Amino acid sequence: MRTNGDEKEEGGDEDECNADSWVRNFGYYNEWAVSLLLKNPQTMKKLQHEIETHAGHDQLLNESNASKIKYLQNIITETLRIYPVAPLLLPHESSSDCNVCGYDIPKGTMLLVNLWTLQKDPNLWADPTRFVPERFDDNGDGSKVCYNMIPFGVGRRASPGESTRSQTINVTFFH
Repeated sequence: MRTNGDEKEEGGDEDECNADSWVRNFGYYNEWAVSLLLKNPQTMKKLQHEIETHAGHDQLLNESNASKIKYLQNIITETLRIYPVAPLLLPHESSSDCNVCGYDIPKGTMLLVNLWTLQKDPNLWADPTRFVPERFDDNGDGSKVCYNMIPFGVGRRASPGESTRSQTINVTFFH
C-alpha cells in the first residue's frame, strides 16, 4: 500500500495491482466482445444455438462445457484480433544483425511489434475490419488459421496469459 506516493509499505500491493490489471483487461475485452455480438445479431444467434446444443437451454456455462463450444473460441480469438488488449507487444532486442522486410536491423536494437496494425493488415487478413469469427474455423484437418494471430506474442518470451486466456475469458464472458 502506498503511504505518500513515493514509499511503499513492506509487503506492498504488487499482487493487488496485478489482479486489478487482469480484471480491467477482461472487463475491456468483455465490453468489446459484447459490443461486437450486439452489432452482429446473426453471430449472436449462432453462438446461442451452439450454447444450447452443448450446455442445454436452462444451464449456465461452466469450464467443461464452455471449452466444447468451438464458435465461442472463434469469437474470443476474433475479438482479440480486432481489439487487442495492448497495441504493442513487449519490447524485444535483436540478438544478431538481421534484415526484416528490407530493413537492416543491427544487433542490440530494441524491437517493438505494432500488434494493432499487424492484426488489421489487409495483406494478412481478408476484410480485416469486419468481425468474422468463422475465419478461425478448422480447415477440415484439425488445423486453424491462426498463424497471423499473436495477441500475446510468440516464442519463448510470449505472455503466459495465452495459456490461461481461454479458460478465464470463457468463464468471465458469461458470468
